[in-house]
Amino acid sequence: MGNYYMIRRYDTNCHVYEFNPEVERLGISIGNKLRLTKLSSFGIDEEEFIDEHIVAKLNGGFFDALVENKFDIESFLDDGLFFSNSFSEYPILLYWKDSKKLEVKTKLTKKFCKDHADEIEFAVGVPYSLVIDGETNFCFSRDKLKKIYKEDPFQRAPRTMIGQKPNGTIVFIAAEGRSSDSVGFTINHSAYFMQNDLGCTTAVMVEGGDKTELMVNNSIKNKLSDGEEIPISSAFVAYSTTGTEKIEYSGVGYIVNLAKGQLLDLHKYPTDNSKVLHKIPLGTQINITSIDIQGHWYEISVSEGCATYRGWI
Repeated sequence: MGNYYMIRRYDTNCHVYEFNPEVERLGISIGNKLRLTKLSSFGIDEEEFIDEHIVAKLNGGFFDALVENKFDIESFLDDGLFFSNSFSEYPILLYWKDSKKLEVKTKLTKKFCKDHADEIEFAVGVPYSLVIDGETNFCFSRDKLKKIYKEDPFQRAPRTMIGQKPNGTIVFIAAEGRSSDSVGFTINHSAYFMQNDLGCTTAVMVEGGDKTELMVNNSIKNKLSDGEEIPISSAFVAYSTTGTEKIEYSGVGYIVNLAKGQLLDLHKYPTDNSKVLHKIPLGTQINITSIDIQGHWYEISVSEGCATYRGWI
């Protein structure tokens, strides 16, 4: 499984999930095609990937999906299956299947997408880029950014970013904002953070603000600036066949599909930073006592030998 952590920069809590795309598959989803969807409701709907499970999700593309009952999410191509008719000046984030590389394009044509449909995993419009070829590059001049976004990129706000390091590692970023605890990033903070703190050679900004949200193992990691999830048009998703827990939904269940040798932390409380009471090995039978639906935590009891442990997973 990839690596989740939280670091603090510019008086802001920044949540990071990074993973190897050779191990976890990067994809994009438009969720329920008939309406905007909360990130927590995005799931796997591709039959060919029935054996996969989601390990991380990040709010995705630019603009809302439904405008007068039609999709309007700028340029969008997903495994050659769907492509919007909107070709604007906004940059495009491409992800190539074979090389598993992210690339920023400043212009995208229907002919290019048709010619390379079998090679492109997805392509999605983004508000602006942050880092291209290892250098800060917004794809727009400062004056143009001000004109388009009414100074917004230069104000502090919650920000959502996706990028890639030279070794291929993909990073999902959710920077909190609009609170006394986290004031948020500006566009300059975002570019510097992706390039210098994380070492990304490619990075873009995606739909942020109140929609900024990162989920890892079905748990929302960042503090939502609006206090609740905002429905979105698309999501970036990290899929895996190993490395996270799955539970049979009954009074008694088994932890299954853990990576070989992996142990699951049993926490005292339903939070990642609470005390770890025990390490649960592969195949252990558990009793599910209750479920915290909002946080996707399970209160369980588990017996090993003469000992019984109670806590949250």
